[in-house]
Amino acid sequence: MSVGFLPSWIQLASLLTGLFVLLLIVLIVLRKRRELRDAENRKPPHERVKIELHRLKDHGYHEEKNYKAFYSELSDILRRYLERRYGMEALEHTSSEILEELKRRSLDKETLDAAARVLTGSDLVKFAKLAPSYELAGQLETLLLQAVERMKQFIK
Repeated sequence: MSVGFLPSWIQLASLLTGLFVLLLIVLIVLRKRRELRDAENRKPPHERVKIELHRLKDHGYHEEKNYKAFYSELSDILRRYLERRYGMEALEHTSSEILEELKRRSLDKETLDAAARVLTGSDLVKFAKLAPSYELAGQLETLLLQAVERMKQFIK
């Protein structure tokens, strides 16, 4: 007595249909994520800094006392801004090399000081293993935003 199994070709067709539907769902999700990234990439560099800072806060590195990750990312946000804004390879250079390049671009002293404080403050935490206060994070974020606001006023 047979329990009523479907013929094997129907099982195969059902399996292939299910895999096809799953593939379509994955492709749609990937496309939506790419569209969101592309929309972000079309934003001006100074707006992207604000988005990246918001993401950094959402990671909760500072609250978890993962200071090295927090300050590395904070420094990288400024470096990526400089790459987008000035076309310099900031992620590949040391903080002092970046500051020298910014001096050559004739930025004003306040902007250079703000950028220098962000980079050197982050370097102290990343490399000298400084135990930062919570206030330092807020100060460096404020300085980063001030530097970016001042740099966006300069012509490339």
